[in-house]
Amino acid sequence: MSYAKLEVVVQGKKEELVVAKGEYESLSHQSVELDEFKSGKIDNQLVLQLNEAIKHRDELTEKIKSKRELRMSYVNENEQLESKLKDLRRMLKDIQGQINEKAILSTKYEGSLNNYLSRLSNEYSMTYEYASLPHPPPSGLCPFRFLRVPRPARRSSHPVPWCPWSAASVCCRRPSGSSAHRPP
Repeated sequence: MSYAKLEVVVQGKKEELVVAKGEYESLSHQSVELDEFKSGKIDNQLVLQLNEAIKHRDELTEKIKSKRELRMSYVNENEQLESKLKDLRRMLKDIQGQINEKAILSTKYEGSLNNYLSRLSNEYSMTYEYASLPHPPPSGLCPFRFLRVPRPARRSSHPVPWCPWSAASVCCRRPSGSSAHRPP
């Protein structure tokens, strides 16, 4: 590089130094000579304060960064917990639906049972305990004689269930065209 080019660069740097000196003097309210700066004679309180402020800023930046990371971890954890909560609420809703269905079925079966017990009591004059005991059929008649068997079962070789009081394995076979009860 030629001397003329270096002189231009040096002149630009001197101008920047004069501007920086003016800013320093306006901030520190002190008059400063460049020679005193070079020698270090000046008690440079402003530079020390600037260094302290930069150190404090760096500490605050680190704290903000750590708190931001902590907040993001809390946000992620919160989202996971909300997702689990939604799943648990969905499961709870399904279980409550099943419980309601079971309660409805229970009420339905209880009503049917009450109807059957009432019919047993009113029409047959029996209690449930008496009706549940094993009794032989009265006067040799089969208790299955009035049982209505679905149509496909009538066509099979065993149209009705096995009768516990009959010696035969099939009860109440009727010849076609006959309506009378005849044990096998």
